[in-house]
Amino acid sequence: MLYSTTNGNGFIEAKWLAGLNTIKLVNCRLSKEPPQWSNSSGSSIVKYHLEIDGVFDKIQLFLHLQQCGPIGCTKMNSANHCCGRGIEFNLSFTMDCNPNSGLDEFTRIAVDSCHLSPMLVHQQMLGGALKVAALDISPKVENIVRSQISRLLAVTHLQWAGKMMNIPQLLNRLISYNSPSNIGSC
Repeated sequence: MLYSTTNGNGFIEAKWLAGLNTIKLVNCRLSKEPPQWSNSSGSSIVKYHLEIDGVFDKIQLFLHLQQCGPIGCTKMNSANHCCGRGIEFNLSFTMDCNPNSGLDEFTRIAVDSCHLSPMLVHQQMLGGALKVAALDISPKVENIVRSQISRLLAVTHLQWAGKMMNIPQLLNRLISYNSPSNIGSC
């Protein structure tokens, strides 16, 4: 279950999401800010910003819901009501780098933002003769994606060369193995 909520008027359940494998990466930008000096440690911190843009060819969300209001109840139990084609996204990250930390220069990776183009839930009325875009769920999906990526960055540990590493440590190793001499340094 991806999402579930109830209220006095009914319930909403998002059971599964299809189409994540239709992703196309369009752009990847890495930028670097000037070093910022920390008064407490006397060392500098360099901030990097990573932005990733892409598009999903087609996203489908299976919705099971029942919401009742003054003019009747709406019921859905299918993947035919959400979400659409050509759904664009932008993810941005901040990475802190301490050039005085030896091999572990990247010390923190955080999600700055997550933006999705509208993901509309469509409702059919009058026996399917009228189709209405009833709700844009992209803000809710953005919050879920942002919190899930943040959680994964915080708790994920992977084994590399016999050593357990968090994501910043793994990033440091990949940069050091693939950069000649000190070019990978922040």
